[in-house]
Amino acid sequence: MRASGYEGDPIPYRLLNNCYTNQVANAQVLMESWGVAGLNVEVSMKENWSQTFERTVEPKAGRGLRDWSNSATFNDPVSSLVSQRGPNGEQQQYGECANEELNRLCVDMATSTDRGQQTFQWKVAPSFAMDFRAGNWGVRA
Repeated sequence: MRASGYEGDPIPYRLLNNCYTNQVANAQVLMESWGVAGLNVEVSMKENWSQTFERTVEPKAGRGLRDWSNSATFNDPVSSLVSQRGPNGEQQQYGECANEELNRLCVDMATSTDRGQQTFQWKVAPSFAMDFRAGNWGVRA
């Protein structure tokens, strides 16, 4: 944590009261894990999604953390990566992140029919669970 420049400032963890099953209990477990790693995470209970997505007035504080359900409607990276994290996905629409390379690759992945052009070397999982480990993308860990 020292190498990252993090100085121990509280990081807000915005969540709704059990919007997801066991959400608060899970948040407490995560906070303990992050504390062991040196992060000072504090729960900030919100009443609605607008409050969860709200930007803070202080630029240094940022938005902090929030829970997010990452549903994959079918067993393919396009289902999750492109629709949720891509250029028109929720995370970029709310200004949480943006990555030009990912955006370019998402367009290729969603529209290209040229298998030789495909940048990702992802292998389809034999079950509903999706394997996002580096080895499954042709990346050596």
